[in-house]
Amino acid sequence: MTPLAIQDANVRIKGAFYTYMGYNLYLLVGMDLSSNHLEGQIPHSIGDLASLKSLNLSFNHLTGLIPTTLSGLQSIESLDLSHNELEGSIPSELLELSSLETFSVAYNRLKGCTPPLKDQFSTSIEVLMRAMQTYMGLL
Repeated sequence: MTPLAIQDANVRIKGAFYTYMGYNLYLLVGMDLSSNHLEGQIPHSIGDLASLKSLNLSFNHLTGLIPTTLSGLQSIESLDLSHNELEGSIPSELLELSSLETFSVAYNRLKGCTPPLKDQFSTSIEVLMRAMQTYMGLL
């Protein structure tokens, strides 16, 4: 996977190619890249997309750590990183995202303790985090 540059992106949607250049990516509110056979690490620059409300990177082959830069997604409501090969632990910085309602990291290779949940989160986060069958450690 080529690292995503925030300045431009080439995207193929239903057979057609589109180029997003300049600040267009900063206006994105939803990004679903699930089931695209993506490989490599999650680009740290995705955390610069502060307008993003939904990010779905599930069912890929993403590896490495969950970047702490995802804490820059200040408008994020739904974050799905499930069904990948991510390692390490859940960064506690992600729990500072006050808009986050749905968060799934199920079916990865994560280890460690679940960071303490904040009061502003809905119960869906707690349910999804407790449903992580491959997460090792204390909940």
